[in-house]
Amino acid sequence: MPDLHYVSFASSSEGNAGLLSHGNTHILLDAGISARRITGCLGELGLSAASLSAILLTHDHSDHIKGLPVLCRRLSVPILWPGTTFHSKDPFTIGDVKITAFGTPHDAKPSCGFRFEAGEETLGFATDLGYVTREIYDNLRGVERLVIESNYDPDMLRDGPYPPSLKARIASRQGHLSNPDCAELLSHLAMEGLRHVALAHLSPHNNTPELAYNAAAQGLSGSECSLCVLDRKEMTRFC
Repeated sequence: MPDLHYVSFASSSEGNAGLLSHGNTHILLDAGISARRITGCLGELGLSAASLSAILLTHDHSDHIKGLPVLCRRLSVPILWPGTTFHSKDPFTIGDVKITAFGTPHDAKPSCGFRFEAGEETLGFATDLGYVTREIYDNLRGVERLVIESNYDPDMLRDGPYPPSLKARIASRQGHLSNPDCAELLSHLAMEGLRHVALAHLSPHNNTPELAYNAAAQGLSGSECSLCVLDRKEMTRFC
């Protein structure tokens, strides 16, 4: 496993959390599952909640902060929010990891993704984005590893059980990234040094791992990128 790596604890519209690590720096990235599950996942990695260097949040929707109140009561650890404790265009460091946050078009204000750098290693993280802006692309170009949203299949969303208003929200430019739009982004980033991709934040109702994987694989066709899908509820180690 590379020195800079990400382990997903859960990744879907029902809850998101994971750990970005480099050496002794351990950053909890979102806390959208219970504090008990987060603590259990840390334990499986040989860590305790006290090992955390910081909690870094993309935005304040419940599927990203559900476990935060309990963690706040139990821990004395910095909690970093976009637009409040840091600003999107100012790089900052946690331990030995350099972090650049960038805005994402989503119906939470503010909402952001991240570019992580440690030594020569780079990892991008972007979920909850209705479309790919130039700012997002510029911050993700050149990353070697990428965690990227592939939330919904357009046909499943169209024919699925959601009411029209919710379907419109998900497909809007302030909603979520579809499988085809994710694949298009990957087709460009594959020419910019991308080597490993993890598909994240899949909808349990409007997508399947197979559909997301196949769309992304088509976008990466001709490249040497590895590809995986983060499990919705279980731990997934991403190279």
